Amino acid sequence: MKNILSRAEFCYWLDNNFVWSPFFKITNLCNYCCAHCCERSGPNAEPTFIPIADVRAIAEDFRYTKNKMPIAVISGGEPMMAYKYAPYYIPNIMKTLTRAGFTIELKTNAGWTLTENASVIFNDLESYFYKNPNAYFSYHLSLDKFHPQSATTTIEFLKWFYNNDKLSRRANVHIFYDSPDFLTDTFVQLAEKHKIMLDLKNKPKNEFAKIDANLFCGKEKYIVIEPYHGIDNLGRAFDNKIATKQSSFIKSFSKPGDVHTITFDSNGDCYFDCASERVKTPYRNARGKIKPIEQLKKELFNLLYDRYLAEEMIK
Repeated sequence: MKNILSRAEFCYWLDNNFVWSPFFKITNLCNYCCAHCCERSGPNAEPTFIPIADVRAIAEDFRYTKNKMPIAVISGGEPMMAYKYAPYYIPNIMKTLTRAGFTIELKTNAGWTLTENASVIFNDLESYFYKNPNAYFSYHLSLDKFHPQSATTTIEFLKWFYNNDKLSRRANVHIFYDSPDFLTDTFVQLAEKHKIMLDLKNKPKNEFAKIDANLFCGKEKYIVIEPYHGIDNLGRAFDNKIATKQSSFIKSFSKPGDVHTITFDSNGDCYFDCASERVKTPYRNARGKIKPIEQLKKELFNLLYDRYLAEEMIK
C-alpha cells in the first residue's frame, strides 16, 4: 500500500520545511505580449494594480510569518507600466516594503529605458537609494529572444547602473539569458562602445551579491548572470506549447529548505510561485478584509494537498 500522507501530516510538512517570501504581481499589464509568459500579460490587459494599502498590510503581516525569507519581489506584467497611470505608485511600494524590513527584487523587462518615462524612472530609483543608503536591492532583467530589443534595453540599464555613483553598493543586477551568444554580444558592445567591462576573476565582496556575481571593473557594482532554468507550462507558454518545464507541481516542493513565494496579484488572488492556474485562493475574505498570512498558507496547503492526493492515486 502506498505511504500517502494524511492532510495534517502534509500541511505540517509544508509549514515546517520550506521558506516563504512575498511576491507582488502588481499588474497583468505589460508593454510586451511574450510567447513564453507564464501568465497572459500584455498591453490589452486591464490597467489594474494591487492597492498600496494591500501591499502595506500584507508586508507588515508577513514580517511575523514562520520561516520567512525577508525578500519581497515586485513584478507584473511589467511593473513600470504603473508610471503611465500613477507615477507615485512604484516609489511608494518600494518605500512600503523597505519600511517593513524587506530586501527588494524588482523584475522588469527594461523596455521603458527607451521611452519618455526613462528619466523619471531612473530618477526615482536613484532617489530611493539616496533615501535608503543601507537598503538591499536587486534588479532582475531578461536578456532573451522573447523581449523585443532586449539587448538594447539591457545595455541602457547597465550603462545607468554602471555610471551612477549615487547608487547603494548593496545593489546588484541579475540577468537571465537564454542564449550564450546573445549574452556575449551584449557585453562585447558594452566593452567596446561604453568601456564597461567585467572582472571575471575576482569574487564580489558585497554581502548581497551572489557567489557567482561578476564585478564591473573599476566599480563596486555587481552583476549576476544566470541562464533560464526552463519555461513553465503555464499561461501563454501553455497556449503556445513551448514549455520546457512540465514536471509535477507537487514535485517542486520536493526539496526541504527551498524558498517558495506566496504571490499576490491585481485580481485579488493568492497562490504559490507563478502557479495561479493550479492552486489559488482570494486574499480577501467575504467581508473584503485581507486574510492573515497564516490563514492564506493553510488554505493553499489544503488545496495543494488535494492535488497531491490526485497525483498519488494515479501512480
